[in-house]
Formats: sequence, structure tokens, C-alpha cells
Amino acid sequence: MISRNDREPTENQNRHSIPVLGLYLHGGTTPMEHTFKFTHKRLEELTCPEGKSRACFQDSALPKLLIQVTTKGAKSYYYRGWNRVTEYTDRIHIAKFDQIDLESARKRAREIAAQLAQGIDPNAEKRALKQEISFSEAFELFLYDPIKRRKKGPRRERTTKEYQAQYERYLARRIGARKLSTLETPAIDELHLEIGEHNGTYAANRTVALISGVFNDAIRRGWKGHNPAQGIERFPEKRRKRFLTEDEIGPFIKSCEIERQEGSRTVAEATLLALFTGLRRENVCAAAW
Repeated sequence: MISRNDREPTENQNRHSIPVLGLYLHGGTTPMEHTFKFTHKRLEELTCPEGKSRACFQDSALPKLLIQVTTKGAKSYYYRGWNRVTEYTDRIHIAKFDQIDLESARKRAREIAAQLAQGIDPNAEKRALKQEISFSEAFELFLYDPIKRRKKGPRRERTTKEYQAQYERYLARRIGARKLSTLETPAIDELHLEIGEHNGTYAANRTVALISGVFNDAIRRGWKGHNPAQGIERFPEKRRKRFLTEDEIGPFIKSCEIERQEGSRTVAEATLLALFTGLRRENVCAAAW
């Protein structure tokens, strides 16, 4: 009798399978010449047959345990068994050959077999991670379609450009490709310290604030996770802006008058206009003179 695990792969299974030396990576059977009792010495000496990019071999002591060997000598343990969740014979990665000993690989294979028998998908977490968005994708949503600002209207173009420049300079290379759930507080804290050391404390604090904004936006969209930027201790900052005191206003206006007479009239008048009206610098500069 042919068991459910040993039956020929169906048409649906073949779409997910790659034949390697007669063995389907997600289903099928292993030729007898590629089945033997695994020993550490024999696995160490195992090489990929000439003319093949990779090959799989099966343990006769535990038939569901496989080892894959590539032409470059990379070796990895896998378990092959019927997955009730995906409804096809699945191949589950155990570990690289040099990361685990043979007995530990067999023990892990038995654990996977028990999970599959209970209807648990050992690859569920990995599949969920593949479907999860990366930080770069979350940043794009935050930048151009932020949930919080939909009622307020689009953010200013200048702010958008600043966020984009900040992301490209400090975050794209470091964490852009990372999945959101893989970013934890220690990693963000280390990034904060690194930017503070090489680019200044203000840049470091603004970058953490941007990361926090991206995660908060993702959470509002329904992402199930926490904000790893929360709780990061920021660098102390000195205030860059302050108000003129009564004793300073007179000398300041006098300096502007001197500047208008002896220096740049435009700069002096723009400064006085901002002083008397409270207009922002960009509004004064955009005014018609």
C-alpha cells in the first residue's frame, strides 16, 4: 500500500516542485541510490554529482530526513512530509549542516513530524514573514498616504522632502529591506547611537522620531506589532530658537537699519518684516518684493 506521504505528486504539487536527481523538493520519492544511513563522516564527504546544481539525499534510518548538497559544497538538513495546512508534501528547512549535529537534526525532524501530525504548519511563521511588508514599504505608505493626516490633508511638500532625504541618508541601507517584525528596540537604540556619533545628536533624534512615525502609521493600518522606537532615550538638545528680550529689541532693530544702509537692504527689510508681522521665514522669502 502506498501511504499518503509517498504517493506521486499531483499536478498542483508539481507547480511547487523542482525535480533534483529524481527527488521532488516538495514531494515525490527518492531514488534508492540516494538513500543511505546518515553518518557524520559520510555526510562530510558527500558532494553534489557532476552536472547537477544541487542534489538531495535521504536518511534510511529516518526516511523523512533529507540533506541537500549544492555544487559549491553548501549542505542543509530538511524534513519532507505531508502538510495538512497547505495540502501538499512540504519540505521544511531544519538547519545548515555546520550549524547542527546529526542527532540534533534527527531530533528536530521528529519534532516536525509531530507538528505535522497535529495539523500544525512549521513553516507558518516563515510564510507570514514573507507576506509582511518591509520598512521601506511602510515608509512609502507613511510618506504619501498617512492614516493620521487623511482628515488634515496632505503634509507640506517641504516636510515630505525632508523625510525622504532623512530616510535615504540614514535608513534605506540600514533597515529599508527589513520586515517590520524583525526590528526590535535594541536595534533601533543601536542605530540611534550610531547616527548620534557620526552625524550628530539632532539627526539621531529626528531619525528615531521618523521611525516611530512609520511604525505608528503601520499599527493604525492594522499591522499587529509594537513600536520599537518607543522608549528610546533621546539625546539632550539645546534650544535653537528663543525670543528677544526687551533689552535686545532696540539694538537688534538698530543693527537692521545699519545693514539696510551699508549692507543688504533686502535682508534687512525681510528681517524687520518677519519681526513685526510674525511671518515664517519661507513666507517672507516667497513674498513679492
